[in-house]
Amino acid sequence: MKKIEIAKSVRSPYVCFDPEKGSIVVRGQSILENPREFFEALVGRWLDEYLKAPQEETNVEIDLEFCNTSSSVWIFQLLNKVSKLRHSGKNVKVYWVYADDDVLDIGNDYSQCIGMEFLMVKKVAA
Repeated sequence: MKKIEIAKSVRSPYVCFDPEKGSIVVRGQSILENPREFFEALVGRWLDEYLKAPQEETNVEIDLEFCNTSSSVWIFQLLNKVSKLRHSGKNVKVYWVYADDDVLDIGNDYSQCIGMEFLMVKKVAA
């Protein structure tokens, strides 16, 4: 299974899925008109393959400045799938990076819906 790295664009986030490190990063903004085209291979095929033979620890970093509603569905699916690793005794950490209270609230909502505590990380202004 190969590492996937996608550079960010004006409308899509930077994505890095690294199976050897057990690392999943989604960073930037996701304002895609059709997020299915972007996320389906990542959340569907790649993540499903990783979940068959995951590392002992999987770290997920979600650092989205903005995410439209249709993209947020895919982010939720990603987090929901990864959270299931805990049932097989694997360690999962989700780092939810936020700059404002709206993004923090979304992370808290996702955490509650999934039933897993996220590590909330406040961005420091540069």
